[in-house]
Amino acid sequence: MLTESVAILYYIARCAPESGLLPNASMDVYARLDELACFVLAELEQPLWSKGKHMFALPEEQRIPEMFETAKFEFAKAVTTLDHLLPESEFA
Repeated sequence: MLTESVAILYYIARCAPESGLLPNASMDVYARLDELACFVLAELEQPLWSKGKHMFALPEEQRIPEMFETAKFEFAKAVTTLDHLLPESEFA
C-alpha cells in the first residue's frame, strides 16, 4: 500500500501513460520533475500542515495562533521560489 502523495500520483500516472499525466521525456526531464515534486512537498506542504496543526490537529493547549503568520510568510516565500523554478512549458 502506498501512503506518500508523490508515490501515489506517480503510480496513477504510470498506470495510464496515455493520460498524459507524465510527459514522455528523457531522464533529465524526469529528474527535474522529481526535483520539483520534492520541492513542493518540502517547501509548500510544510507551512500548510503547520497551519493545519495549529488550527485543528493539536490539542488546544498546544496551539499557537501566532504560527499562522509564520506559515503564511513561509508559504509565500516558497511560492515565489517555485515560480522561478518552473519552466514555461506544458507540464509546468
